[in-house]
Amino acid sequence: MQRVSTGSPVEVTFGYSYVVRHEDTVYVSGTTGYAYATMTMLDNVGQQAGNALATIDKALKEADSSIQDTVRVVYIWRRPRRCRSSGQAGRRHGL
Repeated sequence: MQRVSTGSPVEVTFGYSYVVRHEDTVYVSGTTGYAYATMTMLDNVGQQAGNALATIDKALKEADSSIQDTVRVVYIWRRPRRCRSSGQAGRRHGL
């Protein structure tokens, strides 16, 4: 089993990895729009979605996979009326 983490304080404190590869399957969970480079949450929901997908894509590459190999995506919005910009971010990442 291979685990990929960002090294964020939450992952370190709780022993959490947001990407886990087991044999030929890669699981991704709990990825947010948090900007780990600056340790801040971006203001715009579209930017958050794009950042989350970029974080996932980077981790998938570390797990010898790709975002283009994605077969299922589940988005959770606190305010669903803002989902359009998240969908646009997904299309930019090939989803």
